[in-house]
Amino acid sequence: MKKFLFLLALIYSASMFSQVSIDTVHSEKLDEDRIIKIALPPNYAKNKDKKYPLLFLLDGNYLFDPFYGAFSYGYYWDDLPEVIIVSVNQGPKELREADSQVDEETGLPIEKGAKFFDFLSLELLPAIENKYRISPFRIIAGHDFTAGFMNLFLYKDNPFFNGFIAMSPELGPAMEARIPERLQDVKKPFFYYLSSADGDLKNVLKPISDLDKNMQTIKNSNLYYQFDNFKEASHYSLVLLSIPNALYHLFGAFQPISTTEYLDKIEPLKSDYVGYLEKRYDIIEKSFGMKMKIRVNDFKAIEAAIIKNNAFNELDALSIIARKNYPKSMLADYEMALMYEKKADSKRAAKSYLDAYQKEEIGDLTKEMMYDKSEEMRKAYGGDLKSKKKGKNKPEKITEPETPQEDNEHLKVDENVNPTDAAKPLDEVKSTEESKPTEVAKTVEEVKPIEEIKPTEAAKPAEEVKQIEEVKPTEVAKPVEETKPTEEVKPIEVAKSTEAVKPVEEVKPTEVGKPAEEIKPTEVAKPVEEIKPTEEVQPTEEKKP
Repeated sequence: MKKFLFLLALIYSASMFSQVSIDTVHSEKLDEDRIIKIALPPNYAKNKDKKYPLLFLLDGNYLFDPFYGAFSYGYYWDDLPEVIIVSVNQGPKELREADSQVDEETGLPIEKGAKFFDFLSLELLPAIENKYRISPFRIIAGHDFTAGFMNLFLYKDNPFFNGFIAMSPELGPAMEARIPERLQDVKKPFFYYLSSADGDLKNVLKPISDLDKNMQTIKNSNLYYQFDNFKEASHYSLVLLSIPNALYHLFGAFQPISTTEYLDKIEPLKSDYVGYLEKRYDIIEKSFGMKMKIRVNDFKAIEAAIIKNNAFNELDALSIIARKNYPKSMLADYEMALMYEKKADSKRAAKSYLDAYQKEEIGDLTKEMMYDKSEEMRKAYGGDLKSKKKGKNKPEKITEPETPQEDNEHLKVDENVNPTDAAKPLDEVKSTEESKPTEVAKTVEEVKPIEEIKPTEAAKPAEEVKQIEEVKPTEVAKPVEETKPTEEVKPIEVAKSTEAVKPVEEVKPTEVGKPAEEIKPTEVAKPVEEIKPTEEVQPTEEKKP
């Protein structure tokens, strides 16, 4: 082994696999070089502690690409796991036959076949196992010569592989009987896939059929066996039909819960829906040597079955395993909230939905959904539930300010109000000649809605009205330039009384405070009693003194 050279030359690929490498291996057993190809998973470098299943391909010169493509596609849809693919090129037919040579009586490898078997089991596979992070689930695949030859690994007491894909195998002597004998007593999950076709080679049809019949007699729950006999397929075309069927057979437990599985196996259950989910993922761990989180969609499938069968208490158990798998997400609190809601406990449901709102979103569960459900439950029991954590409440929605009503009800004047109380002088406001009338109504958001002002509040003293913080001195009504000061009224006091402002022609909602340009000084102190209020002020009418 010291002289065994294992040279790595990386070739990066843009596919679902992060890198593909072509390696040249010199074998002391064969006394020659062999070319192998290796594809690593996309997250292999990132997940430094994770181990991956191994797919080992004989006839790698033409089987690597179809298997590689099938895994890339399956991984994209989360139907197949990430795997390490290793293939051995075996060149022309003559080399394949020599590599697969066995004794015609015993069926054991001889001559070049024996050397090739030692190369695989004593040199190549140990080197791969030492170099890469491989899980206990290891698959081997071959076609015709190599599909029959690979069954020799079953003759070992502790086989290196526990998954076999035999496509139209040319079986050795008595192998159709020996394979079932070796598999009937397996103690751990073991997968065997066999395929043929009606257009297959005549010399392989009978042995394959006999092997299938013998495999069907095995009664062992640890053996997962499948046979496909394709119609209108040849010895060569059956390969492309076999690969996806074989992979989905071997990794059937890995796939998400399908509609068929839900309808046939989960929904008919009377109880223990959560137990079914846990057992399913235990099989994945035991079979493939992979510990993975339970998929969110699988949680939703079990949740649907629980609700369908009114087994609401099981949502509590579902919440527990949700918290183990996704501790920072809202999934666990959501399941608890759903349980309380279904049991008509609106108060607890509202609190749990609010707790879920404060966690991270996951799948199709969003913060907005949790907040809305919390409000719905709160209204159901008539409470006022608030989050105990600061900064976690749902932000208030920003609404557009309402447009003032056109009936101008708010412009009515109370006849009993003293004219001097109509508006308190604005001592700190300076007037300018260039102030624009339209700036008086600035910052609508800070003004209380007009609908809430009662007619009697129109003349409230200004000290009860909060001043608008953002109004600048230049935004006050322009003083009348032709007003002459008198002893009783100073020029700066003309703009201090709001009675001095006369509605402008064609008053618009935002122009209520626009100064009148033609007002005379003698009209400033007119008593309010002389002004008759009207129920509906028309925009084009002027108020007569």
